[in-house]
Amino acid sequence: MIERALIKELTARDLNICSQVKIDIIYNNEKIGKYIPDIVIDDKIICELKSKPFLTKEDEKQFWGYLKGSKYKLGFLINFGPNKLTIKRFIYTK
Repeated sequence: MIERALIKELTARDLNICSQVKIDIIYNNEKIGKYIPDIVIDDKIICELKSKPFLTKEDEKQFWGYLKGSKYKLGFLINFGPNKLTIKRFIYTK
């Protein structure tokens, strides 16, 4: 439900939104798997949505790995926790 609401808000702001798109994960120029982010914005930004008490270091490491292995260089890990909204921005530069 959170994903659909966020997509609606982003679309209302004239952003090109794709949901649940399969992205190849590359390691040493070889495809090693697929990642399906919750939202891709303007084919430039990946967003992963969570709804848990808090983000863990494991959540961050996993998202960082997806970002590094994809063609995307900017991503947001967003947690709609019970007490507060947390947004972490990740920028990958080689």
